[in-house]
Amino acid sequence: MDILELPKTVGATLMIVLALILVDFLFGVFISIRDGIFDFKKLPQFVITSILPYIGGLLILAIVAQYIGAIFLELFLSISALVVVKYIVNLKDKIFVLFGVKKQE
Repeated sequence: MDILELPKTVGATLMIVLALILVDFLFGVFISIRDGIFDFKKLPQFVITSILPYIGGLLILAIVAQYIGAIFLELFLSISALVVVKYIVNLKDKIFVLFGVKKQE
């Protein structure tokens, strides 16, 4: 992230969110391969509609936070926190599915 010269807080947050998105994506691919429903032809459309909006929006906010000011930094960090929560919940569910863990009711 040195190319964009993002502050350490923004750069670290962005890397954490991107890592969670990537891990969630990979777990989804593993589950679909295991279940025999993986379709390589549908992968680009999935990436465009389900992954790039998060990455693009966060990247734009990160750049704006760097060059415009504090209010955008707070907005970026708040939205990043919400995205992290979303992906942690998704990852938990995918881990349960992938490893056959039953949810307690």
